[in-house]
Amino acid sequence: MSHGASRSTSHRRAHEDELTPAMIEEFRTRLLAMKADLVHRIHAEPPEMARGAREGDLADQANADLDFEQEAEERRREHRELAEVEQALARIENGTYGICAVTGEPIGLRRLQANPTATLSIEAQEQRESRGG
Repeated sequence: MSHGASRSTSHRRAHEDELTPAMIEEFRTRLLAMKADLVHRIHAEPPEMARGAREGDLADQANADLDFEQEAEERRREHRELAEVEQALARIENGTYGICAVTGEPIGLRRLQANPTATLSIEAQEQRESRGG
């Protein structure tokens, strides 16, 4: 492929990855729904936590402790997801949504559709992972 053809393909891809106001509004709606779901789950009454309960044998107590730890990890994950959603909504508000935090290039529509809270393009994410971060 000639250099000119490469530039044309790159330019077309960049154009295809540009988000229209309607697309951004669709992402805002999706993110707000994700936020509402996460807030609901975070504030929902947690299942009976058996931490500290000393009923049953050691196996029952160990299972209760494991259940408690799994529930606590789920809560931490939900809080992290909520923070990511809120950050994505803030990027929509300040006009930086869909822009890679490392390269400044469009993240890519398919990547945003798969992960609407993405902050890195696929290329930047791959570079980060190859460096072990």
